[in-house]
Amino acid sequence: MNTTPAKAALLILIFAVGFAIEAQAQISNCDRALGEAYLDVNNVRARILNTGGLFYRGEPHVYEVPKGSGSNALFASGIWVAGVVGGQLRAAATRYGEWEFWAGPLDENGNPPNDCASYDRLYKVSLADIEDYEATGVATPAMRDWPTGLGAPTLAPPGNGINDDGDGEIDEPGEQIAFDISVPLAQRAGRVIDLAGGERPAIIGHQSIWWVMNDRGNTHESTDVPPIGLEVHAMAFAFDAPGALGNTTFYKYNLFYKGNQPLENAYFGIFSDPDLGDFADDYVGSDTLLGLGYVYNADNEDVSGEGYGTPPPAAGYDFLQGPIVPSVGDSALVDGQRIPDFKNLGMSHFVFYNGGGCVICDPVTGEDYYNYLQGRWKDGQRVTFGGNGRDFSDIPVNYMFPGDPATGEGWSEVNPAGDGSLPALDPADRRFVMSSGPFTINPDDVQQIIFGVVWALGDDNFDSVTELKAADAQIQDAFNNGFADAPPPTPPPTQPVILAAPANETSGQPTNPTLYWNALPDILLYRVEITTDAAFSSNVNQYDILATSLNLSGLAENTTHFWRVRAGTGGGLGPWSEVWRFTTSDVVFNDQTLIQGFAATANADGPINPWDMAAFAFNNSGFPRLEGTITPVGSYPNDDRPTRGVQQTTNNAVWGIHTGGSGRTSFETWISRTITARGRTVIGSIGGNDFEWRFTQRCQDDPPSCIAWRRFEDDLPMQVPFELWNVGPTDDPSDDYRMIPAILDNCTGAGSCENWVTGSTSELEVFDISGDHDISGGDNDPYTDWVYWFDPLDTSPGEAGYQAFAAAPGNGSRALGGEVMARTVLVNWNGWLDENGDGTFDAVSAPLPEPGTVFRIVTGPVQPPLLAAPADGSSNQPTTLTFYWNGLAGSGLYQLEIATDSSFNNTVGGAIGLTDLFYSLAGLDANTAYFWHVRLLNPNADPVSQWSDTWRFSTGAGGPVAVEALEGGIPETYELGTNYPNPFNPTTQIEFGLPEATRVRLD
Repeated sequence: MNTTPAKAALLILIFAVGFAIEAQAQISNCDRALGEAYLDVNNVRARILNTGGLFYRGEPHVYEVPKGSGSNALFASGIWVAGVVGGQLRAAATRYGEWEFWAGPLDENGNPPNDCASYDRLYKVSLADIEDYEATGVATPAMRDWPTGLGAPTLAPPGNGINDDGDGEIDEPGEQIAFDISVPLAQRAGRVIDLAGGERPAIIGHQSIWWVMNDRGNTHESTDVPPIGLEVHAMAFAFDAPGALGNTTFYKYNLFYKGNQPLENAYFGIFSDPDLGDFADDYVGSDTLLGLGYVYNADNEDVSGEGYGTPPPAAGYDFLQGPIVPSVGDSALVDGQRIPDFKNLGMSHFVFYNGGGCVICDPVTGEDYYNYLQGRWKDGQRVTFGGNGRDFSDIPVNYMFPGDPATGEGWSEVNPAGDGSLPALDPADRRFVMSSGPFTINPDDVQQIIFGVVWALGDDNFDSVTELKAADAQIQDAFNNGFADAPPPTPPPTQPVILAAPANETSGQPTNPTLYWNALPDILLYRVEITTDAAFSSNVNQYDILATSLNLSGLAENTTHFWRVRAGTGGGLGPWSEVWRFTTSDVVFNDQTLIQGFAATANADGPINPWDMAAFAFNNSGFPRLEGTITPVGSYPNDDRPTRGVQQTTNNAVWGIHTGGSGRTSFETWISRTITARGRTVIGSIGGNDFEWRFTQRCQDDPPSCIAWRRFEDDLPMQVPFELWNVGPTDDPSDDYRMIPAILDNCTGAGSCENWVTGSTSELEVFDISGDHDISGGDNDPYTDWVYWFDPLDTSPGEAGYQAFAAAPGNGSRALGGEVMARTVLVNWNGWLDENGDGTFDAVSAPLPEPGTVFRIVTGPVQPPLLAAPADGSSNQPTTLTFYWNGLAGSGLYQLEIATDSSFNNTVGGAIGLTDLFYSLAGLDANTAYFWHVRLLNPNADPVSQWSDTWRFSTGAGGPVAVEALEGGIPETYELGTNYPNPFNPTTQIEFGLPEATRVRLD
C-alpha cells in the first residue's frame, strides 16, 4: 500500500519513518513467549497468546463455546505472513510450536530487544474495569500498566490541550493517541497510560486484549527462512451481547514493516486445526461470497472427547477487513475510515491439507508455507477442482470445498465430485489455511487485517452450517457499521457473592487449595483476590474466571491467607463478598509428588542391582532421580548426563521414558500429557501401584501373544515387542495384572519404519522407532511410537483380562477399561549414528530395548484428603449442607462418611464414588452433632488413601422457612425461581409466586 493515503486514515497508528536496515537484519536470542490471557466477556472463552499462535501452546487448548460447556470448537490457530524481499522469500509462520513471533517491539533501527521477556505480557481491559476505575479510583494491573509508549491505543484526556504522543500536534479531547515509533524505544518504552491525567485505554467492544510482538526475536525454525522485519500490534476483542455477536471473537493485527526494501507478493494467512469438539469426525468448507472458511461435523453426533453431542455446531473464520491494495474508483476501510482509490482484499485462497509428510500434508519448509498461502500444494502444483483438491481434475481453483453441504450442491466433502457421483470423503482430523493477498507493504508502512471467529448451532450438523453463514453475514454487517448497533452490556450485579470454602478461619489447608463460592445469575466473570495482607493493600493476587471455584498453587506454607470475590458483567463489577481467612499447612496435592522414580530393573542378563535410571534428568528436566534404596548408577548425579556402559542394557544403549511430541523436555510436561492428559487425572488408578514396561522373549518368539489396539484407527490388533503390567503396591507378583497397550503409530520423518519382527518396510502398523525427541537438545535422540496404558475390563491378578481383550474377534468387540497413562514413549539417547560422516543421522544404534529389559515407573502413596468446610467445631449449620475437601480434582473416586459418633458406628449419610471435591446432602436432623471424613478410592472402589482427619459440626434449629412477601401485586401464574445462593449455603433465598392463597411445599 502507498504510504500517504494510509497514514492520513490510520489515526491510531504510530507514525512511521524510514529505516536503513540491511537485508539480513539483526536477530536476537529471545526465549519463547509465555504470556497469555483469556478473552471471556461473552459466550466464548478463548486463550490468547503472544507467539503468533492462538488457543494452543501446549495444553490446555481453549476455544470454549458455549463458555463453561467443556467443549472446544477450535484446537489451534495462528497467523502466517510471507512475501518476497529483493527476490528472497521471507516468512513468519508456524502451527503448533517453534513459534516465529516473539514478545516485544522493534527499536528505531528495526532491531528486536536483547531480552524479550520484559515485554512478555498481554494487557486485558474490559469496559467493566474502566467503569470500576471511574467509580472507585482503583485500577487493574493491566489498566495501570497500559503501555501507551509501545503503541497501545489510548484515548487522550478531555480538553488537556497538550501533545501527548510526540506527533507534533495538539491532541483533541477523546482523540485516540499512540507514541511515534521514530522516537527511540528507550525513551518511550516505559511510558504507561496517565490515568490520573484523564487518559483511558482505547478498547474495542466490551473487552480487549492488546499485545506487541516481532518476528526478529530469534531464528525461524519452522520455516527456516529469514525474518520479514515485522512489529505487530495485536488486539483481540469481544462484545457482551446475545446472538451472533455474543458467539464471536475478533482479532485485529497492525503489521508495521521495518525493512529497507518492499515486501512484495505478500500474503496474510489464518491457520486452523479446528477440532470441533471431537476431532476425529470433522469436515471443512468455504463460502467465497462471505469470505468464510469453516469446520462442521460430518454426522449429527459429536460424542467422544470434548464432543458437543447432538446436534453439533459449526465454526468459522472471516476476513472482515483484509489488506488494502490500489484500486482506482474504490475505497478501502481502515480503522473506520474510507481511503479512496484503494480496496480491501478478502479471502483469496482456502486450502485444506492433511497431517503427515505427503505432498498435500503438513508444511515443513518456508516454501511449503508460502505455497499454501498461494493456493498451491507443497510441490507448487495449483489446487484443482474435485476430490481432495489433487489430481481429480486439471482445473485450478482458489478455494477448496466452496459447495453447500446443507443442500448438497457444489464441490464439498459431502459431494467430492460436485455432481453427486462419488461418496463423501472420510471424516477425520482437519487442518486448513485461508489467506488474503497478494499485497505489497513498503518500508515505513503498515497493513491492518481484522478477522472474526464465528460459531453457530442449528437443528443438525448441516443446518449449523446454514446458521453459521447467516451469523457471519450479521457479523460482517455489524463490523461494517462500526458495531453501532451493539447492545449495551449487562448491568453489574447488586448482590455480593457468598463464600463457601475453605470455611472462614479454617487451618491446616494445603498450599494448593480450591476456593469455592456461590453463583449469581447472569454473571460473565468472578474476580477473586487473595493475599497475606488483611487490608488487601499489598501482595494481592487477582484472578478473573468464569467458574465458581478456583484452584490455587504455590501458597506459602503455615501462613494465613485472606480472600474475597466479586461478580461482574460486561457492564461492571458488583460489591465484594465478605473477607474470609484460612491458614495453610505444608501439604501440597500434586500429580508430580505421586511419581517417585523411573527405573530400569532388568536387562538381557537378568535383574539389575542396584536399579538404573530410566528417565533423563539432565538439562533441568525435573525428572526425579533414583534415591535411597534406588541408587543412581553411572555418572549421576555429578553432571546429570547418562553415559554409555551403564547397567540399563547389555549393548550400551541408553533409554528413557518420556512423552511424545515436540518441545517435550520436562517432567512437568510428562505429568501433564501422561497422567493428566486432556484434562483428566487418574491418580485413583495409579496411586500406590508400580507399573512395568517389559520387553519379553515370548513377544519376540511368539509375536501374536503381544498385541495392542491401534489408537484412533480401528480395533484391529498390531504387534508389539513388550508387555505392560500393573505390579501393585509391593513386589509380590501375586497381585500383578497385565494391561492393554494402545499405540499411536509415529512412523514419520527420518528413522526406522521397519516391522520389528519381519524387517519389512511395507508393514507400517507395528511398534517402531522414528523421529527425534527434544529431551537432550540434540538432533540424535530417536523415540518410539506413542503408548497408551489401559486397564482391561477384568483387573484380577494375572492375564485373564488381557487375554479376553486379545481373544476378541474384532469388529468393535475389543473392549478396554479405563485409560491409566497416555502418550508415553521411550527415547534412545544419542541413538542416531552418522555412518557416512556427512553430518546426517542415518542409522539407529539400538532400534528397541532387548528382550529381558524391564522399565518400572515407581509411585508413592496418595495423601489423604484435607477437609475444608463445614469448619471443624462449627455450629448452627443448616440441615441441607455442602461438604468440601481438598485433594486431586477429578483424580478418582472419593468416599464421604457422616455419622453421629466419632467412631462412625452410626453412619447416617455420605456417598461412594464422588468425582468432585464437594457433596451436598439434605435431610440432616436439627440440633444434632455430626462427624465426617473422606478418603480416595480407585475405580474398583478399593481404598487408595487413608481417611482424612475427622471434623465435627452441629446443625441448628431447622424449622419452618421464613417467607417474605414481595411488592408487585398478586402474580397471574404459579412461579418458582432458582435459589440464591446456588448451591445452598447456611441461608438461601427462593422467590415464588402464587395467584391465589394455597398451601405451599418447596422441594
